[in-house]
Amino acid sequence: TFQEALRFYNPSSANAGSVQMRYQAANNFVKNQYYKLTLSIRGDKAGSIQTFLQRIVGSGNNADYYDASDLKTISVGNGDFQTVTVYLKTRDMDMDGAKYLLFNMGEFVGSVYIKDLVLTTFTN
Repeated sequence: TFQEALRFYNPSSANAGSVQMRYQAANNFVKNQYYKLTLSIRGDKAGSIQTFLQRIVGSGNNADYYDASDLKTISVGNGDFQTVTVYLKTRDMDMDGAKYLLFNMGEFVGSVYIKDLVLTTFTN
């Protein structure tokens, strides 16, 4: 039984970034800032996904996409939910439009369940 978990399904293997889930934060991230991402995760099989912060400038076909932080890998188990903590540091760049938390799931075939997601600033 799952308690209000988000479910993401990828039917076939692809490039990691070709299947993504994106969360939009209320405010832009701050440059050179550490962020702590905590979540509970499980899959219908073992594997991994990736997460990072993204900056989008423009819209539609004229949008440019930038990695606003380093890329981190999250292990996905196929048993009970596991709590995972990942630390992301934003780059030394303009953060206008940098308010997206992304999960790359293209290489994971099957379902991933995420709940209890919290993203906060962190002092290193």
